Amino acid sequence: MLTVAAVMGLSKVLSASPAFQNLQQAVLAMNMPAYLKAFFGTTVLTGLTGSAISGETIFMESFGQAFVDMGVNIQALHRIVTESALILNKLPNSSVAILTMSICGCSLKESYKHIILGTIIPAFAAGFIIALLATAGVVF
Repeated sequence: MLTVAAVMGLSKVLSASPAFQNLQQAVLAMNMPAYLKAFFGTTVLTGLTGSAISGETIFMESFGQAFVDMGVNIQALHRIVTESALILNKLPNSSVAILTMSICGCSLKESYKHIILGTIIPAFAAGFIIALLATAGVVF
């Protein structure tokens, strides 16, 4: 619980930093459809915080209204943000990765190929496909 609390604290500090304002402007200025902006923006935030819930929370708190103002489908946005938050939440600064490796007695070197194949690639594929479908107007 302390590890998760530390990661959540890091995310709040990150969102209050001046560099985050630049990141926010860069995401909103991307020359691509809104759903792809949400996909890449959430992925980057999750990678920076190392926590899916932190990445999702920061994205929705900081960008949610801007995306609603763009006219996105809220259900599609939710699915895209949820799936893309799973892409980089297993980096070495992730409480989930640290906890799992310590319980299993694995080193970072031993477990990272499994993390990439088992979570990063499938989450990227699913999130990207959902974003493309939403961009094409297919929302379910």
